[in-house]
Amino acid sequence: MCKAFFDTLPNELLEAGKIDGASDFGIFYKIVLPLSKPVVSVNILNTFIVVYNQFAFPIMLLPKEENWTMMIRIYVSLYSPNLSWNKMMIMLTVATIPVIVAYLIAQKNVIQGISTTGLKG
Repeated sequence: MCKAFFDTLPNELLEAGKIDGASDFGIFYKIVLPLSKPVVSVNILNTFIVVYNQFAFPIMLLPKEENWTMMIRIYVSLYSPNLSWNKMMIMLTVATIPVIVAYLIAQKNVIQGISTTGLKG
């Protein structure tokens, strides 16, 4: 996604920075970085969702029940003999809240990032 975005950056912007006497770091910091805010936001949000929903890695590293992540607790509760659907729905709702909040914070940049990279979902 980043490559698609950076391929669409006009070379004229980078050349204008060079003509104005900016160093390579200055061009990156003052021109490229502000323009890439939407695509960086999309990548940060996608990474957050992937890490938040991980299951296999935490279950191998966290054998103690008090260290389990939310996804492991939901999985274990699903196969519990005294499964309470009310508790399951509460856990699923609580597990969804951080992802929704992260998306709402980055919503403007996500929409702009998806539209500028041409990604179709």
